[in-house]
Amino acid sequence: MSKKSGLAIGKFAPFHVGHMYYLTECLKKCDELFVILSYDQRFVDKQPKCIQPNLSLKNRFDHLRSFIICYLNDFGKPVYFDVVDESNIPEYPNGWEPFVELVENKLSEIPYEPNIIFSSEESYKEDYKKYFPKLEHIIIDQDRELFKISGTKLRDMMTETITLSEIVNQFTSLEYFLEKYNSEN
Repeated sequence: MSKKSGLAIGKFAPFHVGHMYYLTECLKKCDELFVILSYDQRFVDKQPKCIQPNLSLKNRFDHLRSFIICYLNDFGKPVYFDVVDESNIPEYPNGWEPFVELVENKLSEIPYEPNIIFSSEESYKEDYKKYFPKLEHIIIDQDRELFKISGTKLRDMMTETITLSEIVNQFTSLEYFLEKYNSEN
């Protein structure tokens, strides 16, 4: 049986418990995982000023790295992660070719070739089929059943009257993730 090598790409803007669940489920479905944080400064600049610091590359990278080190590494499977900076290519959905080139350059730096690509959106199906034709597309928790949160919803909440500390405590803490995840599994 051949190794199942996974690729998970995301903005992780901001990194939250839904991402923790997504990456955990991705890793459970493969033998090794490469996580790419897709960053675009133009995306950050379009967000309300009050939330831009939470969407910085450093903030997102640090949260992703901490989750991988503090939790995913316990699975005993290799997890690699890196950043692809999309700031200088055409914006989604117009920049697929240069985006794929950036991803392929990163993939050339890891010791395996993915055969699975994960997402949480059915809408990527055709593009992944076109631009990553050798990879099987697996959708993880499209309906957000366990953690009913998305990056878009969280960014919207961050601009409302809910305090940032309330959001951080409920939607971005590893403790909250583990408590809820373990009660369901």
